[in-house]
Amino acid sequence: MRRIGTALIGLPILWGLIKFTSPLVWFLLGLVVTCLASWELLSLLKQGGHRVYRGLGLVGCAASLVPFIDPRLDTALPVVATGALAIIASALLAKDFAEAVDGALCTVFSVAFVGLNLGYQIALRSMSYSAEAAGAIPATWTGTVPFEWRLATSSADALGQDLLCLLLFVVWSGDTAAFVFGKLYGRTPLAARVSPKKTVEGALAGIAASALAGWIAHLWFFHRLPAGHAVAVGVLLGVAGIVGDLAESVVKRAAGAKDSSGLLPGHGGILDRVDSLLVAGPALYYYHRIFLMGRI
Repeated sequence: MRRIGTALIGLPILWGLIKFTSPLVWFLLGLVVTCLASWELLSLLKQGGHRVYRGLGLVGCAASLVPFIDPRLDTALPVVATGALAIIASALLAKDFAEAVDGALCTVFSVAFVGLNLGYQIALRSMSYSAEAAGAIPATWTGTVPFEWRLATSSADALGQDLLCLLLFVVWSGDTAAFVFGKLYGRTPLAARVSPKKTVEGALAGIAASALAGWIAHLWFFHRLPAGHAVAVGVLLGVAGIVGDLAESVVKRAAGAKDSSGLLPGHGGILDRVDSLLVAGPALYYYHRIFLMGRI
């Protein structure tokens, strides 16, 4: 019941933030979510017995979002910088070489897994129909229009809004279907050692629901997205969501934890809510870059 109540409160707020605010507001929200999720991940790693530098990892995750709004910066820069600083910190603070390597790798992993992957949602939200039509997208791998420091939305934001709504609608539809169908009809474990409650039946139902959600999105709010691509995106995001979920489950299993935290009643932590988006966000971004840019 708490799970449903949290969703009923949170989803309308999230929809309003996408539809009625600018990419700047989404960036600020993404910054908060990224910091909370990275703190949870670093805490899980520490709980699992690993050496981590939580302050450095937190700053690195926050910094990893900046290249997605400033095309002059390479997206690898925060990861590389965090890695260099983590190596220095390990050399100065670790008791032995194994601990030094563990600390550096775990800290960099948090930046790459949480910060970099969540940054693609900033890139998706910043895309613009008008910029594509005018050929104004800069030749950077983020592929977004120059970031504008404004709070209000504009007509140029429609593509970013559509892509982000598509991502959330498809991934969370698949998550819900996998949870419900797996609980009712699941018999075959999907990855018993990693997540005993996930089943093959639930996963297949989730992918099918994601494909259906993609088609519904085409009919409902994303008319410019061709129906065939909408279904293909649904399947892709359904699979990507499962991969992200299992990846987080590996960390939780190593830490002996059921949830990343208790921040959201009935849902666990922030990381538990965004785990399916960690791989799905980049997947949608590159699908758009490769197959759809300039066509929708």
